[in-house]
Amino acid sequence: MKRLPQEIEVWYIIPAIRCEIAKAMIKKGIKQRNVARVIGMTDAAISQYMSGKRANKIVFNEKIKKEIDKSVEKIIKDNTKLNSEINKICLYLRKTKFLCRVHNKFDKIPKGCRICIKEEKI
Repeated sequence: MKRLPQEIEVWYIIPAIRCEIAKAMIKKGIKQRNVARVIGMTDAAISQYMSGKRANKIVFNEKIKKEIDKSVEKIIKDNTKLNSEINKICLYLRKTKFLCRVHNKFDKIPKGCRICIKEEKI
């Protein structure tokens, strides 16, 4: 079975982003119940994020955490949709080659991934 680049994002990256967004929102004083509603998860899932039992395979550096904080601000202040912010963060991760490093850590470079092929040549 051929693995696709999207699988890495869906299995590892997006849950890690959602986890960081949830943690940042709670740090800003938003109740866990409201965070769960915004993120579209159960309160129990957010509790697992907070305790480090879920989505802890990916560790973001400070630059990425700043991008996540910017997204959290937009979500809180402007009522921006979570999915559009996750997409922006994923795009940022592709541009900074972070996604390629995740591919290399968890799997071989997927066939047809132009981003990772460029990274490999460097």
